[in-house]
Amino acid sequence: MNVVASTADFRRAVNIATRVTERRNTIPIIGGVRCHANGSLEVVGTDLDILLAVKVPRQPGPDVSFALLNPREVVHAVHAAGSNDVAIAPRDGMVDIVSGALSVSSATLPADEFPMSLDRDVVQSFGATLSTEHLTEIGRVVGAMSDEATRYYLNGLHFASIGENRVRVTATNGHQLYFVELVVPDAQGALPDGGVIIPRKAVGLLLALGKDALDGIRLSVGHAPPTNDVSSTAPPRSGAPMVSASLSMPGAEVRLVVRAIDGTFPDCQRVVPAASDRQALLPSPDLGRALRAISGGAKSYRAVRMDFTKPDVVNLSASHVSLNLSASIDVACNHDMRGLVIGFNGGYLASIVAAAGGGEVLLDATDPSAPAIVRNPADTAWTGVLMPMRLP
Repeated sequence: MNVVASTADFRRAVNIATRVTERRNTIPIIGGVRCHANGSLEVVGTDLDILLAVKVPRQPGPDVSFALLNPREVVHAVHAAGSNDVAIAPRDGMVDIVSGALSVSSATLPADEFPMSLDRDVVQSFGATLSTEHLTEIGRVVGAMSDEATRYYLNGLHFASIGENRVRVTATNGHQLYFVELVVPDAQGALPDGGVIIPRKAVGLLLALGKDALDGIRLSVGHAPPTNDVSSTAPPRSGAPMVSASLSMPGAEVRLVVRAIDGTFPDCQRVVPAASDRQALLPSPDLGRALRAISGGAKSYRAVRMDFTKPDVVNLSASHVSLNLSASIDVACNHDMRGLVIGFNGGYLASIVAAAGGGEVLLDATDPSAPAIVRNPADTAWTGVLMPMRLP
């Protein structure tokens, strides 16, 4: 009962599926992958919150299913063997893998013991295709995602419908807020009231997989119907929605299923200040170099003071008590902020300048205690909001 596939396809399927699995866990089977061979070879990995399935071609042969417990080690051995093909033959509690002169035996478990609870049909309420350009824009927002355990509902990206064929993607950690508005021409339906929060790990997987996608990523949002009732009188849907993403890449079909974060994302638009007439247009490369220059080589920035006392220039300064170091630098700019002195976390400021992109950033700040807006004048879809810091 051999399953034969090309070495490249087998490696590709296992390498992608294991991106979701944790190397250290207390449940041995989810450290492995589920292999199912029928018309194609499907390899599935999961961490119980995310399921990642990859289908690759195989030669015609018998149907086989098993859970492979040492996928990374097996792929490493097969890659080192250098053969073009790999033959997989399961037997009682083991699987024999032959690739050229290499023969590997690895432990397995029955395929039906592998957790596949996320692999369910979903009643779609929203669907859209995210193009490469959309994924690039979403990548500019991820820098504001939180990693705090206490506010778990901030540990991801919030997707919300804001009109026909328009979606707003938002991230915040309470100190910085990034959002971008996307036009999605083929959008169908609408996202649930309150939006959908996709966890940060799933976001990272989507962006990484999207780099190799041939036609973008098809995103689907909905609820799985109750498993014990298939009638039209099923109880009302409850809990967080399911998010499914599918894409084609060279030699593989990939499907990712994730349970959205069950929480309420804050109404971030309430803290976005209105545009004012006190603005500064700063060259992004010069501002980035200035921030690095006053950092003292520290991995984490402290407060950075921005002093707009002089016309056509802003003075940036920082003090590093632990290094017994202070530094300041002038950056030429055009501004209408005469007399304003405001402080920001230097790391957040560097991050928001990088996320804005382009050659210039527009800083809109009216008060040293109020949120400031950062925009790229050439890109009105993306917006960043940064909370100031109290200066000594």
